[in-house]
Amino acid sequence: EAGLMIEPKELVEHATLAVMKNAAAGPPELASWLNAAVRKEPLTIHDINGLPLFYDFEVARGKEVLGNVRVAASQVIGTALVAVELGPRLWNYDKAVKKLTPRVKREFARARIAAPKLVCYSYPKLGVMFEVLEGNKTSLAIYDVSSLARVPGKPEQPDSEGFYAWSFYDSLSDRPIPRPAGSTREGDGQAITPARGGLPETRRTPARRPAAGATTSRRAPAAAQAPIRATPAPGCPR
Repeated sequence: EAGLMIEPKELVEHATLAVMKNAAAGPPELASWLNAAVRKEPLTIHDINGLPLFYDFEVARGKEVLGNVRVAASQVIGTALVAVELGPRLWNYDKAVKKLTPRVKREFARARIAAPKLVCYSYPKLGVMFEVLEGNKTSLAIYDVSSLARVPGKPEQPDSEGFYAWSFYDSLSDRPIPRPAGSTREGDGQAITPARGGLPETRRTPARRPAAGATTSRRAPAAAQAPIRATPAPGCPR
């Protein structure tokens, strides 16, 4: 998907620019970012279809993590910069995987379990996804990265809102959707445009755990269909 997906190394510049602009024009807490650096190895956040969706770059001063800058992994999202976060996160992906792996192996004892991925399962909620292979059947087991609660794969009733997993890419029905390498696609060469109306809102952590019955809508926010100004619902882990 060379025409749609973007390599992380190409996005370091966008992350660095976001740090500079926010530090110069943002709240006083961002003043320390002027002496910080963007770490070049991001944390990859996938869509539940398996493709990279966002890259999170840590902003650090020495060993101290000051925050994160999230950028889009694909041109179809419409803007490079997605979100700026203040402070280190209270959830840890590696620790979540360590706790969940034995649980998944017990639950699917006779199946083959693919390597886990960090996913955005219901924008902007994040989770740990395991691909489960049982005979000729493939299914997804997704758990919230913060609460470790199992995420349903569909709503209790068709066309209803609720706590379940849906694909961010599939929700962008009016944009070319990334497909596996080698497939026919449209939209090659689309340019990334900067966010209109200024930078996305700067948020402070800590991240809160979502309630199991938290209401979410199965569509990307309007800001994802135009350039994103990420404003997550209360209780969404980042």
